[in-house]
Amino acid sequence: MDKAMGSYFSKNRGKSGDSEPRQQDDSRADAQPGYKSSPRIKTERKFNSDFKPKTERRVGSQPWKSDSSKRFDAKPRFDSRPRFDSKPRFESKSRFDSKPRYNTGDRDGYARSNEAPTPEAELIFGIRPIIEAIESGKEIDKVLISRDTEGELAKELKGILRDRDIPFQMVPVEKLNRVTRKNHQGVLAYISPIEYSKLENVLTSTFEKGEVPLILILDRITDVRNFGAIVRSAECAGAHAIVIPSKGAAQINADALKTSAGALHLVPICRANQLFQVVKFLQDSGVKVIASTEKTTHELYESDFRVPTAFILGSEDEGIEQELIDAADEACMIPLHGKIKSLNVSVAASVMLYEAVRQRISITV
Repeated sequence: MDKAMGSYFSKNRGKSGDSEPRQQDDSRADAQPGYKSSPRIKTERKFNSDFKPKTERRVGSQPWKSDSSKRFDAKPRFDSRPRFDSKPRFESKSRFDSKPRYNTGDRDGYARSNEAPTPEAELIFGIRPIIEAIESGKEIDKVLISRDTEGELAKELKGILRDRDIPFQMVPVEKLNRVTRKNHQGVLAYISPIEYSKLENVLTSTFEKGEVPLILILDRITDVRNFGAIVRSAECAGAHAIVIPSKGAAQINADALKTSAGALHLVPICRANQLFQVVKFLQDSGVKVIASTEKTTHELYESDFRVPTAFILGSEDEGIEQELIDAADEACMIPLHGKIKSLNVSVAASVMLYEAVRQRISITV
């Protein structure tokens, strides 16, 4: 085979354009005795000795030459002053100094992690201090008890809360830690800024005065500002009481007091564990219960509000529970002629209240 290869290259030696004859590479043959390498082609690399790199480039229509000697002597592109000596782009004021943005309430009426923090003056920590506050007549809004809290004192506290109809909830300890970092002993109580009333006493005193009762029942209205606006309208319309559920109602705090313009200190607020039982009690007491809902074609102007009346108003997202609508004496709606088919609940409460005021004024005229 070597002879064949040699004859092949000898025939084509002049066709490749090389000026010199090709030689075999015997380097591997010298390194290994007995090894005979095949002929290979040696090529020469030709370099252009006249090649010079281009040192100029054009900027627009004018040639530009780089001068490396003046490269670092030129004026810096940026100011060499420390950037921290200049005025900062943003103020260094802490974000916690600004007014917090938070929700106004949640479904179960208890604070969320993004709600406004409750001032510690409105809180009571520990089992024994809470028991003493209840026995001394302090008005308690609600009590949060850790699920890990056990012992005789904890059982005594739960018994007192049940006897006084004070709402309490078993929560994880992390929820208490979000409210305060103090030693809460697994129990935390919110002091109510108002004094709650009993519906039985309010209704009795209203009949004794010779007045026609006008009562509002709020079903799962959790927005604090809506609640405050409703209380303000109720006070202006002369309502005698507002009934809220023990759980699932708006928290009565500083925002509610501000929105109500102080009306929360004037209108009796009554709490109830079950609104269905409240409806039955009012009906047995001679009060007509009206459910304000869009699930009817009966307009409120067709109803008679000159008799003792209680209005049921529901939350804007879920409305009134069907159980309460079925238990009510009547269901009426506020006629709407625009494209939006709902009113704010505080506005709807004002419309219902002042229709009752209008009808009752016509009696005395």
